[in-house]
Amino acid sequence: MHVDEAQLERVNAKLNNQHAIKAAIGAAIWSIPLLLTWYGVYYFAPDFSPMMLFLAGVGLGFAVRVHGHGYRRRFALIALVAYVVLVVVAMNIGIVITGTIWGVILLGLFLSGAWASAFFARKGISMTENNAFYVLTEQQNHGSGELAKNRWYLAIPLVLVGSTITSAATAFAIHVFHGVNQQLAWAQDYQKSVQRHEAKNIDVTPKHLDTLTTKEALFYAYSYYTGRHFDAYGRHKGEYPLSTFKAKTILNYLVNYRQEPRAAFILARVNEGQKASDMLQTAIDGGDQYAKFYSVVQYGCTGEDKRAKQLLSGMQRLVNEVPIESDINTVMHYGFEHMCEELPDADFELRFIREYKPKS
Repeated sequence: MHVDEAQLERVNAKLNNQHAIKAAIGAAIWSIPLLLTWYGVYYFAPDFSPMMLFLAGVGLGFAVRVHGHGYRRRFALIALVAYVVLVVVAMNIGIVITGTIWGVILLGLFLSGAWASAFFARKGISMTENNAFYVLTEQQNHGSGELAKNRWYLAIPLVLVGSTITSAATAFAIHVFHGVNQQLAWAQDYQKSVQRHEAKNIDVTPKHLDTLTTKEALFYAYSYYTGRHFDAYGRHKGEYPLSTFKAKTILNYLVNYRQEPRAAFILARVNEGQKASDMLQTAIDGGDQYAKFYSVVQYGCTGEDKRAKQLLSGMQRLVNEVPIESDINTVMHYGFEHMCEELPDADFELRFIREYKPKS
């Protein structure tokens, strides 16, 4: 086969310019920006993350092509090894799959990426130079393949080890960055949550409490005491800043400024000792029905349960709150034992105020 001598020289120069070692190093280095890009896609557009299976193969193929200037099949193998390492690391740090996707689609993207890495890794042979390549590589063994820089048993282990190191180091950096970024996001969310939480606080000075109805004030006191926000209509509004002090401040205001007997009863339930006894008596003197009920229960817990039930039976016809009527029925049916166990415990239950109708 006759081939022009000048053409043979040009092709011979191209073959001698091949460098598998540079191709292996280039593939290992370019694994870093490709993995970072993959993470960026996963972070900002997670639905497109699987597409990086194909694009990463294209990127590694061109990296080997640019650095290796290769025409032989070993350059395709170098790119393929680097691609497999990159995909394994990407899967290990969880940036390949987001949501639900068919396995056959993932397999197709992986195979197309593997093909792209091998295809783009090798330079193409033009039609005009095809005969020269045939003469120099097929009819004889070209000397470039015997050089150390193009030995497959040096280039393949190098790309395997190099890609593993660079990809693993990049994955570690991504893991650290993602962890720090997530902690910052959690801290910001928590701060916003605290600000929203604190924004629910109200001024508990008498001047501001004067602007509230007694019903509203009682529900604010309940919200502060339990950490659960209910409005004056009994609708749950979410969490609320927890403050026993502010709850008692509101209740004391209602007792001292409005002579509110239900507030005095609740203070009897949340305080201890003589203060609780004094507040219970204040509530009874003010005519509070729940205070009278608990007073009878205390009497029944001393052993006078028969007489106490008679008092409750007479009281039952007079109460106008369903929760009190329900508590009386419970005691009449099951006895005082359960209520006696609860008496020493401080409590502020929603039933104390849910159907209560204050005078103001």
